[in-house]
Amino acid sequence: MRVVRVFVIALLVAGVANAQKQKLKVYISADMEGIGGVITDVQADPKGHEYEKFRRLMTEEVNAAIAGAYDAGATEVLVNDGHGDSQNIDLELLDKRTRLVRAYPGPLLMMDGIDPSFDAVVFVGYHAGE
Repeated sequence: MRVVRVFVIALLVAGVANAQKQKLKVYISADMEGIGGVITDVQADPKGHEYEKFRRLMTEEVNAAIAGAYDAGATEVLVNDGHGDSQNIDLELLDKRTRLVRAYPGPLLMMDGIDPSFDAVVFVGYHAGE
């Protein structure tokens, strides 16, 4: 599944990169409920006994998206930790080439930090409506 996500991201970013051939800014908004393996609310809750495991998996999926973006030509990547209180992505494991927004509750919530200068948007770990 992760390979498919990275492939889709790479196709998206590659299309934009081919059109511009210059600077390519990618914005990634990440949530936790749609991360591979997360099937209960407790797993995505900091009070849950498996939270640290799924926090790591969230960070790994975000890193896969970052790698896909850079492999496809991105020159800058900004990640928004959009789950809960925005304190979920593990800073020690996060790809060092990126910047992280932890702005809960920012004015744009899960999209805080985005502006018209971005060329592509990627959503990682989002879940279907209830």
